[in-house]
Amino acid sequence: MITLYHRGAAQDFQVVGDALDAEQQEALMLNARQILRARRAMTAVDFLEQIPFRVAEATNNFNDEFCVLIARVPLAQYEELRIAAAEPQVERTFVRIAEVLTEIGPYIRFIAVDLARLSPESWDVFICHASDDKEQVAEPVYRHLDSAGIRCWYDRGEILWGDSIVGKINEGLRSSRYVIVVVSASLLRKTWATKEMHVALSQEIDSGQTRVLPLLVGTDDEVAQIVRTLPIQRDKRYVRWSGDPGEIEMELRALIRRDNVGGKG
Repeated sequence: MITLYHRGAAQDFQVVGDALDAEQQEALMLNARQILRARRAMTAVDFLEQIPFRVAEATNNFNDEFCVLIARVPLAQYEELRIAAAEPQVERTFVRIAEVLTEIGPYIRFIAVDLARLSPESWDVFICHASDDKEQVAEPVYRHLDSAGIRCWYDRGEILWGDSIVGKINEGLRSSRYVIVVVSASLLRKTWATKEMHVALSQEIDSGQTRVLPLLVGTDDEVAQIVRTLPIQRDKRYVRWSGDPGEIEMELRALIRRDNVGGKG
């Protein structure tokens, strides 16, 4: 765990439970960001937008009771924060965050991040794609998300020699939280890839939760044709592939933060 801010002599704490319900957490963070933005503390705003913080009740070895701002983050982000924590300006930024949260909410005694440990039995994202889109789209998205600590089910890494292809794909679809569907003219010509997409859409309908994330690939005319061919996609906000997988990460993190706050994770 990395402590980004603390007040008082105590150096450690144990989390007891959430201090606020999901709606209260979201409202507190929204108001804190608005105040920090009004005070031109934009670095602080960025941290609150990028890190899935929650306010929790905590205690320590002295039986003190207080609140902490805490988050679990992937390895890449954890390492970035570990390095940044030694910089005086970053330390001052988290002081401002603690002061604003205490000003409008509960008293914050610690701000800390912990490493989100990955489970080999589950994936955050299943990448559904046609073989024609592997090199130019699926591979860059996979490499970027994997390096950012977002675990991806991707056929090249998960289906090994002798494995059942159908069994492994079903396992990936069942275990993944989201399914990024690389929707292109090529995908519409591939029977197997479209079956994966339809399975994921069926799971989404059954669960009532967002699972299918369309990533549309192609020219304006090709995208328009895709939308005409797949009417169900008209009800979904889609992302256009720009060639920058960092944009996919940002969109995905925003969705994960929302679902974590809403208790869907």
